[in-house]
Amino acid sequence: MAVDAGFDAPVLFQTYVLNTTQAALARIKAIGQALPDEQDRDLALYSLDYALKLPDAWPVTGSLLTALAPKMEQAGHRRDWIMFLDAGIDASRACGDLAIESELHLQKGILYQLLAEYEQADSQYVLSQAGFTALSDQRGLARVLNRRAFVTRRLGRYREAEEHAAAAMALLAADDPELGYSYQVLGTIAYDRMQWQEAVRRFEQSLDLLAGSDDRRRLGWAYSNLGLALWQTGDLAAAEANLLQAMDIFAAIGDRIHQSVAQMNLGNVLVARGKLEQALQVYMEAEVVFRKAQDVERMASVNNNLGKVYREMERFADALAPARLGVEYYGQLHQPVELINSLEGVGETCVGLGNWADAAEAYRAALSHIDEVDNAAWQ
Repeated sequence: MAVDAGFDAPVLFQTYVLNTTQAALARIKAIGQALPDEQDRDLALYSLDYALKLPDAWPVTGSLLTALAPKMEQAGHRRDWIMFLDAGIDASRACGDLAIESELHLQKGILYQLLAEYEQADSQYVLSQAGFTALSDQRGLARVLNRRAFVTRRLGRYREAEEHAAAAMALLAADDPELGYSYQVLGTIAYDRMQWQEAVRRFEQSLDLLAGSDDRRRLGWAYSNLGLALWQTGDLAAAEANLLQAMDIFAAIGDRIHQSVAQMNLGNVLVARGKLEQALQVYMEAEVVFRKAQDVERMASVNNNLGKVYREMERFADALAPARLGVEYYGQLHQPVELINSLEGVGETCVGLGNWADAAEAYRAALSHIDEVDNAAWQ
């Protein structure tokens, strides 16, 4: 049978890829803030596998990448999604699309931030910042400055973090939801400094601003952070109310990771009320989610918390494994206060077990990190 002379296989294939990618983009946009179901996600990833290799498909491919990126992050994808972002960065650079390239560097930085690889995150943010600056994109610049504020705070560079947050705030309108993130960063800095009332004030500023927006995820963050700060002030009823509100929001939008963060913080309230068995259950449920997401920072926190509760229950043998995991995870982070506290927890556990040599070793290790602490209130 003769082949139709008008049949052009490469053109037909490109048309198929383009149409499939457009369909995937339409489905991602149609779900709004919700996460894609398995079918929509698989269609999007299938489309990207081919579309990223076709320069002519770039306009729709770039749009699909930027629409899908925050949803993949929210669903817990980390290193597997970084591979797609890297391919997108290469393609955007080849197509001369600085706007998409800058956005993808920002999204890649967010993933490294969530992996607690803060130096790598900041390197991506620096590239994103340069791009948004060249484009005179003030809101894009404010977004990346806010993220730089967060990671420099995590790296212990508090003055630099405050400068980044202030620079972001200067670029934003008074009612911009992004300003809510600035307030949250300033709140976390106050929290690190043990300035509980200032942390509450900043988180309340964020909550007041975000209450009128449609950004449910950031609103959930504000409730969760405010609940944590209120717990530190001893206002357990208000802390619980805010944390439950956060959990409801995250459940509604399918953000299982941040729902578990709020749940973990609720565990702290339960401990303060003496409900240790309930707290254990809450912590163990959250730990499963954090481990699946490779969330080192939260795995450190929840294992440290598990060790504390077991010690309060005088179940020292049960406390040892999570206490040591807390030390292991905090050792991967630039958080000397938390590392010292977790080492002291191992020491207390070993004392409870009558293991004096290991206890002394843990306390010596804790003392060796004292000079790393840049926190006058803590010292």
